[in-house]
Amino acid sequence: MSSRWWLAWGAVLAAAGCGAEEPADPPSATRGAAAADPVRAHVPLVPTPVSPAPRAEPQLAASFDAAADSRDWVVDAAAVRRIRHQDGGRALRVRCGDGAARLVIPGPFDPGSFDRVTVAAWFLELASSVQVRCFRDNVVVAESGPVWAEDLFQLLRVDVDLPQLALETEPIELVELVLTSGRPVDLSAVELWDVPLADFLLPGSGEGLLHVAGEARRGVVLRAGEARAVRVPELAGARLAFSTCVPAALWHARELELRASWVGAGGETRESSIPLDREAEADCWVEQELPLEGGGERTVHLELRAAGGEEAVCALAETRAVRPAAAPPTVLLVTSDTHRADGLGRVAGGLGVATPNLDALADRGTLFADCWSTTNITLPSHATILTGVHPRDTGHVTNTGSLVDAARTLAEAFREAGFRTFAAVSVFHLGEESGLDQGFDRMLFPPNGVWDAEQTAGVLRSWLPTAEGVPLFVWLHFFDAHTPYEPPGDWDRRYYGKGGDPFDPSLPDPALCERCLPPEYRGLRDLEFGRAQYRAEIDYLDHVLGDLLAEPRLADAVVAFTADHGEVLQGEDSLFNHGILVPDTLRVPLILAGPGVPAGERRDEVVTHLDLGRTLLDLGGAADVPFPGRALVADEPPRGGPVFALSADGKAAAVASGGWFLVLYLREHAGPFEGRAERHAVELYRLDGDAEHRVDRAAEEPARARRMRAALVAWLGEASDENLASHAAPPLANAARLAALGYATDPSWNPEESWFDPECECERCAAWR
Repeated sequence: MSSRWWLAWGAVLAAAGCGAEEPADPPSATRGAAAADPVRAHVPLVPTPVSPAPRAEPQLAASFDAAADSRDWVVDAAAVRRIRHQDGGRALRVRCGDGAARLVIPGPFDPGSFDRVTVAAWFLELASSVQVRCFRDNVVVAESGPVWAEDLFQLLRVDVDLPQLALETEPIELVELVLTSGRPVDLSAVELWDVPLADFLLPGSGEGLLHVAGEARRGVVLRAGEARAVRVPELAGARLAFSTCVPAALWHARELELRASWVGAGGETRESSIPLDREAEADCWVEQELPLEGGGERTVHLELRAAGGEEAVCALAETRAVRPAAAPPTVLLVTSDTHRADGLGRVAGGLGVATPNLDALADRGTLFADCWSTTNITLPSHATILTGVHPRDTGHVTNTGSLVDAARTLAEAFREAGFRTFAAVSVFHLGEESGLDQGFDRMLFPPNGVWDAEQTAGVLRSWLPTAEGVPLFVWLHFFDAHTPYEPPGDWDRRYYGKGGDPFDPSLPDPALCERCLPPEYRGLRDLEFGRAQYRAEIDYLDHVLGDLLAEPRLADAVVAFTADHGEVLQGEDSLFNHGILVPDTLRVPLILAGPGVPAGERRDEVVTHLDLGRTLLDLGGAADVPFPGRALVADEPPRGGPVFALSADGKAAAVASGGWFLVLYLREHAGPFEGRAERHAVELYRLDGDAEHRVDRAAEEPARARRMRAALVAWLGEASDENLASHAAPPLANAARLAALGYATDPSWNPEESWFDPECECERCAAWR
């Protein structure tokens, strides 16, 4: 457990790795060496250690056994007693009066001896936190924000960071712990640690996402006295560009500078100094550029220097060789979470929602009227969009999984082609822990919850000027069409013309199973209210997207607009969610526009997300970069054939073909939002004329059902042996956040099992042989 959100959102997250002692060839060196056209005007580089400063390890300064040493503490709590914990260790059981307890550890303490307080304790509720204050002469000289428990019923080590203590010179008289919890906290130990400044940014050494100043940028931590090398490929007229930041809480040196040195074309050593400005750098990323004379390959050494040899660190991110182009390509991928295919004004017989900006995008591009997702769940669907690999082969069917490093993402492919890569997403579980960050130079996501469209689009708008003159790939994600439907301001109730209270118990009871509705709609009497608010959310995000697309950088961009999955707005087993595997949760919008895309076209053939990444690379001028799939706008005939899908938690598989939709339930289930299904049962529906999928025609169309089932079973049997997802159980706090969004992972799912046993002898399988 850590408190790394103390910078920006209140913390600094971490990533780890290790570089070689000599500068390695940059990943794009081969392509960059032949860079002549604008697509190759930007070459991502990875700084590697050359002369690292001696690596300091965290040092334990003091340790207190809570059960024994607390006799010398001042404790203000509702009740305190010493116990033998059920796990075998001793503990001090603290009951918080009015939700809070204070434990004061008397000093004195040398402020230079510690900058982290670690509290080891057992917590019984997630709404529990630890805060630390340090006093001198009854005045708080350093304090942290609250750090929350992320798991329960096990001994947790909660790290509370206080790097500002290094600026103090007089002894600390008291260290105060503030515990907040509605239930007892069993305190085991309190430890004071001296942690190197670099560990507050990125533990260890190497490349990772640095979370500083409210943004995550890919880079390294540079410590005072340490040099890193950047090998710049031959690129005539190139400049070395990067961004730097020294968080205010870590600015302990009087003066800092970044010293650059390299060998010029004539063999002479050249140097340049970049002073770091405390006023500009503190909690703010600063864009830096270093002109390089000559055009040959060279190695640039970057060294951080601090006045008087003081301890100092600097975040060094997005290191790249740049040769600005007049009109570099821009590729924008927009994914609108939970957006149905008929959630466009342009779709005849659709939801009746106004989407003038999406309609205009379709007018200047191509609308694919029959696009299917590969799954009905957010994270696995985005993993497919960003890898071109089906969930069957990624092994990714939960919102708690993570892509492994072996997975190759669309962002990595664009980086290889010389693009800068940005991602701004609106929900926390699509962030760094999802593995979807791979290949992105810069990524921003909510630390705990969700953002609305304007927040996320505003971040991207502020980033665009920093990519001037270089190719750019952007992934922008909106979460607005997902429950709870809470459109802002003028959009609230825009489509609900009835007025009054849709939850009024005097209204007719729709007689729905309570388990089929999200918690916020339990007790809803007028179901049209939910449908109306859903349309209003789409109207709102269309407005935000229209303003963003008016930005000059995006006006002539290649733009793809799609969704991860749809939503159920009619039915009895599932409503206002996407837990069941039906066409309503799989059919999504897809619009392509920009250079190379036919304007004003509507394409009616079946397409899937498997071909979207390949299409965007081709349209962006990177057709030579390998990536799965085939271009959707090429002259070659469409892929054709059936469409296959897997449900959340791998509970069901489906195939759509020839106007029919068949579902094979891989496991028995009867959870909220997903209906009730027997293991290996089969259902068959017509795609036309049965919009709510009420009539199972498997019994009256046995030959068709048998053929489609056989095709689906054969497809499941062709799954790749290489699993591209990890499936570690999430902390309870993360699971609780997902549950608040309507997501719950089924613990019975085993990622090691095959999807289906074709030799199964159960009664249901035997009936189809």
